[in-house]
Amino acid sequence: MHRPSASITTLPYELIIAIFTLSSNPSLVFTCKELHHILAPLSRSNSARINFLLIRYRHNYVKAVIKGLRWKFFDLELLSALDRLYSRVTQRKSEASARQQLHAAALLSSHSSLPWLDTAAPTNSASTTPAAPSTPTTLESIEPPRKKRKKYQIPIPESYLSMGVMGNHSRSASPADPLSNTSTTDSTSSTEVVQEIPLPKDFSMPRRLFKSSSYLPLIQQLLSRGGSPSYPSHYPLVRASQRGDVDMVRLLLSFGAPPDMKAVQQACVEEQDAVLDLFLERGVKPDTQCLSLCVEKGKTRMIDRLLKLGVVPDLKTVLGL
Repeated sequence: MHRPSASITTLPYELIIAIFTLSSNPSLVFTCKELHHILAPLSRSNSARINFLLIRYRHNYVKAVIKGLRWKFFDLELLSALDRLYSRVTQRKSEASARQQLHAAALLSSHSSLPWLDTAAPTNSASTTPAAPSTPTTLESIEPPRKKRKKYQIPIPESYLSMGVMGNHSRSASPADPLSNTSTTDSTSSTEVVQEIPLPKDFSMPRRLFKSSSYLPLIQQLLSRGGSPSYPSHYPLVRASQRGDVDMVRLLLSFGAPPDMKAVQQACVEEQDAVLDLFLERGVKPDTQCLSLCVEKGKTRMIDRLLKLGVVPDLKTVLGL
């Protein structure tokens, strides 16, 4: 009986995802069509996506968000899942630090009751036995008893458990996502205060986010955390004005994006009247260059509106040069 040759594609689905995330090699999806079919959507679960970003960027949550925005699978749901994970990790660290401080305070308060640390104990001068060397009363010398480690107990990485590697080895079913809000979560998780990942001020967002209005909720969340509404070279406002995205233009202007004249020109050339109204409400009027571009493109309707707004054509525009 002929047996199929062993290859990476014959491994269980969960192990292939684990290999991909631990290698942090995005080119692995281009090795064959089957791997591309399995790994291209990154298993459609936030667990695999988060593990991929954290391993690739060495568990730096800030870099995982800023660099991860370049990937197409990054969305608002993934950002919320990263916030929840960051909040849990921060809470665990603070609780561990509080326990260490309480333990240190308990040791310092009880060191006087220890006989070998009692420096005020009277000494017998007639005793011929030499005095024992004094032990310094420091925290390094007072260590709690260590627990014995069980034999043959191999710790399993938390990322493997969250990805479901030790569970069912099924190709069709994707691993469960422990970070997503499902109906099985208890009522306490809904009232949990999630700590947001602190992002640097005026960090640049990738241009792909401004090419579609579907990223508007994600952009609003990033702007509220310090994202730059005008970097690079006023591209977000210019691109939104060119597409006629009124909500995007209003959002960028509300977060301090300066109304660049190039954005006004694009709104005039593309005949985006609603966008032009937003600029007029903020006191930004089109200039002669806007009229010249409309004449060059043959936008007669916008030409009439610009003339009614009081835009004076220059000599080059009048002569048609």
